[in-house]
Amino acid sequence: QAAVFATGQMKCYDDELNEIGCNSEDYPGQDALFHTGVLHSYIDNGDGTVKDNATGLVWQKTPPTTGGWANDGLMSWQEALKYCKNLELAGYNDWRLPNVNELHSLVRYDRASPTPAIDTLFDFPARFASPQDWKYWSSSSVVGLRSSAWGVSFYYGGISNGFGKHEFSRVRAV
Repeated sequence: QAAVFATGQMKCYDDELNEIGCNSEDYPGQDALFHTGVLHSYIDNGDGTVKDNATGLVWQKTPPTTGGWANDGLMSWQEALKYCKNLELAGYNDWRLPNVNELHSLVRYDRASPTPAIDTLFDFPARFASPQDWKYWSSSSVVGLRSSAWGVSFYYGGISNGFGKHEFSRVRAV
């Protein structure tokens, strides 16, 4: 049976941003009441990689902050694919760009901007100037819009198909 991840949410809210009791009759059945799903669990391997204990995937701990068109770590989709293919890290050379489901598995819904929606074991480059800097590529093309690829924004934890393949986003290899 495949793992479905818990969000990690521990508090409940009404529609006016107020924290409320999770047993509320007015807003029943919120995620924080049930705590369903597999908890995120990672190990820092100490070699620039992080292992996801639930999926078995090994991730690049620190995304590149150099490379790409402006040498700032932001890359086009093609550059991201090539970067991962050519990456040598922790004695491995079989790195790849994750598919959208793999990448989305890193999202933590108990964290939100200005804190990246990803576990603190993963390095996240210094405070970003624009939401573009929070977006990460996947290897998954958008079938109905082949000039775009699916990606994940760690600003709010959402999946987006608005990543034009010639635009620039960040990379985290798996």
